[in-house]
Amino acid sequence: WMSEEYLAAVRFTADCMARLYGALQPEDQFILLSDHGGHDFDHFDENDPRDMEIPLFCTGSLFPAGKQLKSWRLLDIAPTVCTCLDVEIPLQYEGRSLI
Repeated sequence: WMSEEYLAAVRFTADCMARLYGALQPEDQFILLSDHGGHDFDHFDENDPRDMEIPLFCTGSLFPAGKQLKSWRLLDIAPTVCTCLDVEIPLQYEGRSLI
């Protein structure tokens, strides 16, 4: 964690995401989120927001520019992707579309 190799991988990933973002077409939707939170070597302190909250970035014609989501859960990502793809959200999904 935070080694030269780690930081190089973060820079590489950020560069890849910037290239992908730059190639988006007006009709494209883009959702980017972390796989998990964490700090130092810890990922499991449910009282620490660094462990329990992750970044989420959404852009595209379906997402209002500049809107900040105040509350969302990982369970909301799949219904949001369904909305982006114009696919019916399965009834068993517990989350809600963020769109």
